Amino acid sequence: MFVKKIDARIKVAFLIFCLLLFLVVFRVFYVQVFEYKKLSKLAKDLWSRNLPIEANRGRILDRNGVVLADNLTTTSLVLVPNQIKNKKEVCEKLASILGVSFEDMKKHVYKKTSIERVHPIVVVYKYYKTVVT
Repeated sequence: MFVKKIDARIKVAFLIFCLLLFLVVFRVFYVQVFEYKKLSKLAKDLWSRNLPIEANRGRILDRNGVVLADNLTTTSLVLVPNQIKNKKEVCEKLASILGVSFEDMKKHVYKKTSIERVHPIVVVYKYYKTVVT
């Protein structure tokens, strides 16, 4: 009689476990199949973002009126090198767009990092020269 109660408890526990496992598998199936578009949109939103550019804070001048620090609105480019398929073509196009050499872009595109930030210093310097002079 004692053994029959244990066997019954084990069977009930096993059935509850199987039911929970079925519910988890069903939920995963539901999310993957029926909520695919929603999840895909959320994933795309994670990878492409528009970040606001904050307003200028003003110049810092010394007592003679010489600019010590200035605000320049610049942009930076964020690359994910592992996801770039045709690296040579990307280097060529980015180099022409940013006005830097192919070798400078190659250093960023071929880097073994998960995320690489590119700050085109040459473009910023040219812009700064035209603004200041």
